[in-house]
Amino acid sequence: MDKNKDLRQLPLSHLVYLNSEVDADKANKFVVYHYPLLNNSYQWKEKKAWEERIDAELDSRQFAYLMKKNGNLFGLYVALQSLSDIPPSIVDAELQPITPVRVEYSPVLNPVWIRLMMRSLRAFGGHCKGAYSLGSPLLKVDSWAGGVNAISLDCRTQQLKDGNTTEIALFYTNVPLRPLSNDDDIDRIKKPLWVYDKNKVLVRWYPGHEKKPRGTLFKEIGKSKNSRKQRPFLDLSTPTRFEQSWPMVLKPVQDAFILFARDYGFELSAKTLNLQPLTLKTKHKANKAKSSFPSIEISGEIKVIDLRVNTVVACEEILELFKLLIAQKGVDVSWDLLDGIVANDFEQIKLERSDRILILLDQEKGIEDDRYPLTKSLVGRCAVQHINVNPHDVTGDPVEKRLLIESKRDDDPIKLYVASEGGYYTYNYELLDTKAYKEAIIRKLEVVLKELEIKRLLIDSDRAISQVLPLQRACLNESTIVITDGYLFTVSNDRPVLIPFDPTDSGMTLKINEYLANFETSVNDLLTLMNENWPYGYRQNVVMDYYGTEVDKQRRFAARITLVLSKDKDAQVSIMMQDPSYDQTNVLPLSMEDVLSDLTKKQKSYPLTDWVLPDSEVLLNIVKELSDDGVLSSQKATIRFESELPELVELWQEQLVSLHQQNETKVAYYQVKKEVIQRWLDKREKKKDTSISGSLDTLLSRYFDKPLNDIKRWMSNIPGIQRIWYDKEKGYFVVGGLTSPKAQLMRQPSIRQWHTLQGELDIELLADLLDVDWVRMNQLAGNPCVTTLIKRWKEINPDSRDAILLSC
Repeated sequence: MDKNKDLRQLPLSHLVYLNSEVDADKANKFVVYHYPLLNNSYQWKEKKAWEERIDAELDSRQFAYLMKKNGNLFGLYVALQSLSDIPPSIVDAELQPITPVRVEYSPVLNPVWIRLMMRSLRAFGGHCKGAYSLGSPLLKVDSWAGGVNAISLDCRTQQLKDGNTTEIALFYTNVPLRPLSNDDDIDRIKKPLWVYDKNKVLVRWYPGHEKKPRGTLFKEIGKSKNSRKQRPFLDLSTPTRFEQSWPMVLKPVQDAFILFARDYGFELSAKTLNLQPLTLKTKHKANKAKSSFPSIEISGEIKVIDLRVNTVVACEEILELFKLLIAQKGVDVSWDLLDGIVANDFEQIKLERSDRILILLDQEKGIEDDRYPLTKSLVGRCAVQHINVNPHDVTGDPVEKRLLIESKRDDDPIKLYVASEGGYYTYNYELLDTKAYKEAIIRKLEVVLKELEIKRLLIDSDRAISQVLPLQRACLNESTIVITDGYLFTVSNDRPVLIPFDPTDSGMTLKINEYLANFETSVNDLLTLMNENWPYGYRQNVVMDYYGTEVDKQRRFAARITLVLSKDKDAQVSIMMQDPSYDQTNVLPLSMEDVLSDLTKKQKSYPLTDWVLPDSEVLLNIVKELSDDGVLSSQKATIRFESELPELVELWQEQLVSLHQQNETKVAYYQVKKEVIQRWLDKREKKKDTSISGSLDTLLSRYFDKPLNDIKRWMSNIPGIQRIWYDKEKGYFVVGGLTSPKAQLMRQPSIRQWHTLQGELDIELLADLLDVDWVRMNQLAGNPCVTTLIKRWKEINPDSRDAILLSC
């Protein structure tokens, strides 16, 4: 933490270096060979013979290799460990040897050097031997009785507009591995398999090339077949689970990358945000009543269709439970159960556009006997939303528990099968009447009800946006246009306007220009403005230059951009662009080593100077922040703690002086805190005060950015986990969750960078668009709230790419 300012550091998995600081002499010591290939051989992924031959030859000998077009050079780059190594033998399509050429370093080869250095890291040795397809390292991140979840790690470079700074984006692809089934014929399998060696390291094995190894063989399944629940981003429940968390998997790779690159002249550093919290619009309240529904008014009758397989638990019991749970949040709705309705009758149901239908299911999508598609005829007629109430899904992972079996055939339209001996649909009301189920289902129900209201807003032309979304009046109005996800959004006559943003469609462009004219711009002007202010050294055509017709490329690019146009009271127009990079960076929080030490009960000592406190005023500002976050217990306890804080700070500093006089140079937190609290208690002739002691732990955990006493507090103190934060210098917004996390954090905060194309960066407007509870509690956190409206509009119109919503 910056002790002098209200700034907090948040390291990311992305790295940066300056081209001007690369040591060319050191870089040239990295031994790289180039195998030239004909231009028409570049698309080697489509030419399976190339991929299999090169993978098999290089992978078995543990070479770092990369297939890449660099300038006018096409071909294969291979890194050797030393000059004495012999380059591998590679043959062309006619089985003729390709003569490799030693490549001398030059700055234009920086992207090749970077990727080969990352692939050379020994940090991968504890995970796997041999690379995943196309030379990418494989990291095992999770395993259980039914298989292994791994990631294929890679990186790409992107030079910033200044021409000197280069970002390295670490990115990964999920690689689900599952044991071979008895009906798999190894002799017919063409893809490499994986097996554990004696050290529990995954080793790649090529059928037909080598003797079959002992042990269970694993094959990759299609990503669409991977149905295991998402692992938590951070898991503090046990030391092992913490070590398997995403940051703990990626941090050793980043550290090793920095050290390895330094040996070859590249000074890499982790990209670090310096964040300050923004004032919250959607605060979490300790009082649960009405704490989650203020942004959308929900009331009235909701129709219900029960499509569950289970017949033991009556639908009425579930609806009564729902009503009790949402009543605790101040929401009053009634249910109209449509009894006796079967799928064939759906088209006959009489519906108004103002109706809302909640469909109860007890299954995942894509399962055998999938009932989700049965409701397709209802979509678009009124607001429709599904909710899965199966307790095996709501509070657990039925795939991991072997209640569901993943399909292992890529060509199988069915994703999941019910285990013959399982009890996936076997549940009674007792499984619903638990604390864990109620906490999970109310979150799902909250999302579903708000989604119903949003869809109703879009479908029912009598609904005014200012009435349905009153808290978003400041950002969803005629003075704001948002272009995102292939659509233009604005407001006219208090109704949402949605028009497909497609520069290749002259008709759509004319309609869009009518609205853009109010902001003194047009589609062509916007595209020109983006080109002039593009934040990277590469141009937009690089994003589009992959496959398809020119029209396809233009449409694909248009769907990727996010622009916000605003007009202030003086008619000054600002135009902002969300960063076009789609490489999601990962948070690598500070003090993870301390957390692991704390989890394993090994408290770490630090120099005395590390424990020095600032003035009470600085700490009081943090107390206010903690109170706003709902972290401190109560307002009364907070006021008492604030009054005692100056004396506690004085006692703390005196204790540090005393330890210094005793020639102590390094101490653990509890050594200082224990004596301070004891002296404070002695003055008051008290034996204990858990409120003051706990509040001090919470405050100092936040100030020192360390896990002090309560490990869960460390997670709450990571900037971005809660609230909304902003890096003024870099233009980053970090959007956290609404509530204080427990031992598990399912997903990391959303991190997005914004650039100014015209005018000033309107921080307040962006904060209004991002700090929306019906977005932050769902999967689209970090995107402007308009994105949710567009996604739901597309759901309502699944068969139309050109669906337009205009105000009356």
